Amino acid sequence: PRLHQDTAVFAGMALAHQLKRVRHAGRDLTALPLEALHELRKDCKRLRYAAEFFQPLFPERRGRRFIRRLSAVQEALGLLNDGAAAAGLLAQLGRAGEGYAAGLVMGVAAAGGGAVRAEVQVAWRKFHDTHPFWT
Repeated sequence: PRLHQDTAVFAGMALAHQLKRVRHAGRDLTALPLEALHELRKDCKRLRYAAEFFQPLFPERRGRRFIRRLSAVQEALGLLNDGAAAAGLLAQLGRAGEGYAAGLVMGVAAAGGGAVRAEVQVAWRKFHDTHPFWT
């Protein structure tokens, strides 16, 4: 039966399903550990790819706004993940990761972590307040 559906109807259903996953995963954003935020980023990426693919079926302006705000969330989450990845890589170096340069890297990652979390929250709020373009 889905093969005989209107393409825009199918697209709306697929996008709504992905959006529900993203919103559910980010429902308590401030309390999420880094691993859960990384999973949220991957869910955002899946939604963005689907939105970019189906966007030509819907009004362009609303689609661009939705995708731009979703991309901002994904970018902020990526910066947060980069800081965590740097710390993990330094830990793998053992004693070599304990020197002055490693301390600088860890300091920059730690100092930026709070600011990036705030950036994630701002981007999330803007995205969450954006009306889905397919409805």
